[in-house]
Amino acid sequence: MATHIGPTENVQISAKSDSLMTECLFCDSLNIEFCFRGSDRQFEIEGVYEIYKCKDCGLLFLNPPPSASTIGAHYPRNYYSLEGERPDEARTEKIYEALVGPQTSLIKKLAFLPYRPLFRTLCGRAGQRVLDVGCGSGHFLAIARKTLNVEAYGIEPYAYNESFATTNNLNIYNGKLEDANFQDGFFDVITLNHVLEHVENPRQTLRELRRILKPGGTLILGVPQSRNVLYWLFGTHWLQLDVPRHLFIPSTANLAALARREGFTVKRVRYNSIPDGIRGTLHYWRTRKSKVYLSQVAKDNPVSARLTFWALLPISYLFNLFRVSDQIEMFLTTE
Repeated sequence: MATHIGPTENVQISAKSDSLMTECLFCDSLNIEFCFRGSDRQFEIEGVYEIYKCKDCGLLFLNPPPSASTIGAHYPRNYYSLEGERPDEARTEKIYEALVGPQTSLIKKLAFLPYRPLFRTLCGRAGQRVLDVGCGSGHFLAIARKTLNVEAYGIEPYAYNESFATTNNLNIYNGKLEDANFQDGFFDVITLNHVLEHVENPRQTLRELRRILKPGGTLILGVPQSRNVLYWLFGTHWLQLDVPRHLFIPSTANLAALARREGFTVKRVRYNSIPDGIRGTLHYWRTRKSKVYLSQVAKDNPVSARLTFWALLPISYLFNLFRVSDQIEMFLTTE
């Protein structure tokens, strides 16, 4: 039976008020500088935010960081991770079963290999505990439980579709990671897919993740990374800046350095740019004067969407091959 842990109201991340930071979030350097201003390009929500850069480690970050009351408005109920049933969920589950399912075969893996860069990593064995932090309504967890027969746990600080979680037998805590009070070494696998860049204190988060991860367990951090072609070419129109939801944007190097300082060992880095990132960046660049919000754009008809996908997929492959893609998965472990 599904377990809903914690309050059902929309929990705020922090009550911290806006205050200008004088040092880098990652390396504590005082050598920081203003870069540019940005606003929410996905939803029609007011607000202008300043982005700074650390001149020592290269981290990009919002300064001052938005207060909890401010940032909460930028996660409306139609934010993609909080929705309920998705029409393509069965297809996604089928692809995961072919790629990593226990009953798969070499032929199936080869047949679905072109889709591999488009999906986040799914790992774990039957009976293991898997935690997805920032799980939304639990779509990834539902697939993990069905495909790998793992015990599926989630953390989601905002309101989400509870009926989906209940239907799929998911254990989701509605609140902050630090307040969930999991036991030491409780999880075999922990994943954060485009979540770390949303948290106010990444170092505190990494410490808590290290505490609840089993020795030798796997932590997978999926994040946007700043040393990429799209940012170099399009600057402030890069989709993954996602102001103000992304409180900071790391590079592969400074994220690895931070993880090591917090007691993790970097096992490998997977570069996984996808066509949607290229497409969204081009949309922001084309509409830079008219400011057409991404949430207002009508979905393409299936034929157009499929053609765009296949046209941009080879470019994504090249970005990943040469390690200049705009997002990565970093695999970490502890001794």
